[in-house]
Amino acid sequence: MLTLVFVWLLKDFLQVLAMGIFTVPDFYLMTVMMLTLLSNSDKNRQISYIWAAFIGGFLWDLRWTNMPGLTAAAGAAAVSLCCYLWHKAPAQGRSLVLFVVFMTLSQLFIGICYIIFWTAPSQVAYRQITVQMLLTVPVITLISLLFWKVYDRHV
Repeated sequence: MLTLVFVWLLKDFLQVLAMGIFTVPDFYLMTVMMLTLLSNSDKNRQISYIWAAFIGGFLWDLRWTNMPGLTAAAGAAAVSLCCYLWHKAPAQGRSLVLFVVFMTLSQLFIGICYIIFWTAPSQVAYRQITVQMLLTVPVITLISLLFWKVYDRHV
Protein backbone atom coordinates (compact mmCIF):
# COMPACT_ATOMS: atom_id res chain seq x y z
CA MET A 1 0.00 0.00 0.00
CA LEU A 2 2.98 2.29 0.47
CA THR A 3 3.57 2.03 -3.28
CA LEU A 4 0.04 3.28 -3.93
CA VAL A 5 0.56 6.27 -1.62
CA PHE A 6 3.74 7.15 -3.52
CA VAL A 7 2.02 6.79 -6.90
CA TRP A 8 -0.91 8.96 -5.76
CA LEU A 9 1.45 11.67 -4.48
CA LEU A 10 3.45 11.53 -7.72
CA LYS A 11 0.26 11.93 -9.76
CA ASP A 12 -0.79 14.88 -7.58
CA PHE A 13 2.63 16.53 -7.96
CA LEU A 14 2.56 16.12 -11.74
CA GLN A 15 -0.96 17.59 -11.83
CA VAL A 16 0.30 20.64 -9.94
CA LEU A 17 3.03 21.06 -12.55
CA ALA A 18 0.60 20.63 -15.46
CA MET A 19 -2.24 22.72 -14.03
CA GLY A 20 -4.10 24.58 -16.75
CA ILE A 21 -2.28 22.74 -19.54
CA PHE A 22 -3.68 19.23 -19.32
CA THR A 23 -4.98 16.64 -16.90
CA VAL A 24 -2.40 13.98 -16.05
CA PRO A 25 -3.16 10.37 -16.96
CA ASP A 26 -4.71 8.36 -14.15
CA PHE A 27 -1.73 6.12 -13.58
CA TYR A 28 -2.80 5.67 -9.96
CA LEU A 29 -5.89 3.81 -11.15
CA MET A 30 -3.81 1.84 -13.65
CA THR A 31 -1.39 0.83 -10.88
CA VAL A 32 -4.25 -0.28 -8.65
CA MET A 33 -5.74 -2.25 -11.53
CA MET A 34 -2.43 -3.92 -12.30
CA LEU A 35 -1.96 -4.95 -8.67
CA THR A 36 -5.53 -6.21 -8.51
CA LEU A 37 -5.16 -8.38 -11.59
CA LEU A 38 -1.80 -9.70 -10.39
CA SER A 39 -3.34 -10.90 -7.13
CA ASN A 40 -5.83 -13.17 -8.84
CA SER A 41 -5.94 -15.80 -6.09
CA ASP A 42 -6.41 -13.65 -2.99
CA LYS A 43 -9.96 -12.22 -2.85
CA ASN A 44 -9.30 -10.15 0.29
CA ARG A 45 -6.38 -8.42 -1.38
CA GLN A 46 -8.51 -7.66 -4.43
CA ILE A 47 -11.18 -6.10 -2.23
CA SER A 48 -8.56 -3.97 -0.49
CA TYR A 49 -7.33 -2.75 -3.88
CA ILE A 50 -10.87 -1.84 -4.92
CA TRP A 51 -11.13 0.18 -1.72
CA ALA A 52 -7.75 1.74 -2.48
CA ALA A 53 -9.10 2.82 -5.88
CA PHE A 54 -12.13 4.34 -4.18
CA ILE A 55 -10.16 6.14 -1.46
CA GLY A 56 -7.52 7.40 -3.89
CA GLY A 57 -10.24 8.65 -6.21
CA PHE A 58 -12.10 10.32 -3.36
CA LEU A 59 -8.95 12.10 -2.20
CA TRP A 60 -8.39 13.19 -5.81
CA ASP A 61 -11.94 14.52 -5.95
CA LEU A 62 -11.50 16.46 -2.74
CA ARG A 63 -8.27 17.95 -4.06
CA TRP A 64 -9.07 18.64 -7.72
CA THR A 65 -12.74 18.33 -8.65
CA ASN A 66 -15.99 19.90 -7.60
CA MET A 67 -17.85 16.57 -7.46
CA PRO A 68 -16.58 14.51 -4.53
CA GLY A 69 -17.12 10.88 -5.34
CA LEU A 70 -17.04 10.99 -9.14
CA THR A 71 -13.47 9.73 -9.60
CA ALA A 72 -13.87 7.48 -6.58
CA ALA A 73 -16.98 5.76 -7.90
CA ALA A 74 -15.73 5.56 -11.49
CA GLY A 75 -12.34 4.19 -10.44
CA ALA A 76 -13.74 1.60 -8.04
CA ALA A 77 -16.32 0.55 -10.64
CA ALA A 78 -13.65 0.21 -13.34
CA VAL A 79 -11.37 -1.87 -11.10
CA SER A 80 -14.28 -4.04 -9.93
CA LEU A 81 -15.55 -4.67 -13.45
CA CYS A 82 -12.09 -5.45 -14.81
CA CYS A 83 -11.41 -7.82 -11.93
CA TYR A 84 -14.73 -9.57 -12.50
CA LEU A 85 -14.20 -9.89 -16.25
CA TRP A 86 -10.59 -11.02 -15.74
CA HIS A 87 -11.76 -13.95 -13.64
CA LYS A 88 -14.59 -14.78 -16.03
CA ALA A 89 -12.13 -15.05 -18.92
CA PRO A 90 -10.57 -18.47 -19.46
CA ALA A 91 -7.00 -18.85 -18.22
CA GLN A 92 -5.69 -18.84 -21.80
CA GLY A 93 -7.40 -15.52 -22.45
CA ARG A 94 -5.80 -13.75 -19.49
CA SER A 95 -3.01 -12.28 -21.49
CA LEU A 96 -1.21 -9.03 -22.06
CA VAL A 97 -3.67 -8.12 -24.82
CA LEU A 98 -6.67 -8.40 -22.47
CA PHE A 99 -4.76 -6.39 -19.87
CA VAL A 100 -4.08 -3.60 -22.39
CA VAL A 101 -7.76 -3.62 -23.43
CA PHE A 102 -8.84 -3.27 -19.79
CA MET A 103 -6.35 -0.44 -19.18
CA THR A 104 -7.47 1.43 -22.28
CA LEU A 105 -11.19 1.02 -21.62
CA SER A 106 -10.82 2.08 -17.99
CA GLN A 107 -9.05 5.28 -19.03
CA LEU A 108 -11.66 6.00 -21.69
CA PHE A 109 -14.38 5.43 -19.11
CA ILE A 110 -12.77 7.88 -16.68
CA GLY A 111 -12.29 10.44 -19.48
CA ILE A 112 -15.92 10.15 -20.57
CA CYS A 113 -17.06 10.61 -16.96
CA TYR A 114 -14.98 13.77 -16.71
CA ILE A 115 -16.42 15.13 -19.96
CA ILE A 116 -20.01 14.36 -18.94
CA PHE A 117 -19.73 15.86 -15.46
CA TRP A 118 -17.34 18.72 -16.24
CA THR A 119 -18.66 21.93 -14.66
CA ALA A 120 -18.37 24.03 -17.80
CA PRO A 121 -18.02 21.88 -20.92
CA SER A 122 -15.91 23.79 -23.39
CA GLN A 123 -13.22 23.38 -25.99
CA VAL A 124 -10.61 23.71 -23.23
CA ALA A 125 -12.10 20.74 -21.36
CA TYR A 126 -12.16 18.63 -24.51
CA ARG A 127 -8.58 19.61 -25.34
CA GLN A 128 -7.38 18.73 -21.84
CA ILE A 129 -9.09 15.33 -21.94
CA THR A 130 -7.70 14.66 -25.43
CA VAL A 131 -4.17 15.47 -24.30
CA GLN A 132 -4.71 13.27 -21.26
CA MET A 133 -5.79 10.36 -23.47
CA LEU A 134 -2.78 10.82 -25.75
CA LEU A 135 -0.43 10.90 -22.77
CA THR A 136 -2.08 7.77 -21.42
CA VAL A 137 -0.70 5.70 -24.32
CA PRO A 138 2.94 5.66 -23.09
CA VAL A 139 1.77 5.10 -19.50
CA ILE A 140 -0.30 2.09 -20.57
CA THR A 141 2.69 0.81 -22.52
CA LEU A 142 4.99 1.04 -19.51
CA ILE A 143 2.51 -0.51 -17.09
CA SER A 144 1.75 -3.28 -19.59
CA LEU A 145 5.44 -4.08 -19.93
CA LEU A 146 5.72 -4.23 -16.15
CA PHE A 147 2.66 -6.46 -15.99
CA TRP A 148 4.11 -8.76 -18.66
CA LYS A 149 7.36 -9.08 -16.71
CA VAL A 150 5.61 -9.83 -13.43
CA TYR A 151 2.63 -11.90 -14.50
CA ASP A 152 3.40 -15.59 -14.16
CA ARG A 153 1.22 -16.91 -16.99
CA HIS A 154 2.77 -15.74 -20.23
CA VAL A 155 0.30 -17.22 -22.70
